[in-house]
Amino acid sequence: MELYTKFFQLLKDNTTGINQICIPIMHSDNSMPIFRNELFYTDYKISEHDFETILYYINKYDLILYPILSQFGFEQAYQVIEIDPLVKSNDFGYKILCQFRGAQLPDDENFDSLYTIIYNKKNLDKLKKCGLNEP
Repeated sequence: MELYTKFFQLLKDNTTGINQICIPIMHSDNSMPIFRNELFYTDYKISEHDFETILYYINKYDLILYPILSQFGFEQAYQVIEIDPLVKSNDFGYKILCQFRGAQLPDDENFDSLYTIIYNKKNLDKLKKCGLNEP
């Protein structure tokens, strides 16, 4: 287990959560409700120190900072992804360590300030290595 695993697990627990939502079934003989897990973002603000730690781990290990859109596509969000060819949970050999909204970044950080990190050659090469599309 890598040193950063515990750090990102704590960050994930602080920045996101899972709600279990009951989906009603109309006109069904099945009396069992269907439940779906839905990700939500918390109001947790990432400290400057924790953000610097994120960047340190991304530079030191096979980790990627990957921009995404939040659930409804209205807000920038980010995933920290670990490249791991031994992970068989999907075809690409990676796993998402944590994700957070842009609003959870320290006040002086945003997509523009992260642009050079996201689009540098090293990060783009890591994306290709695990089969992810360039943002």
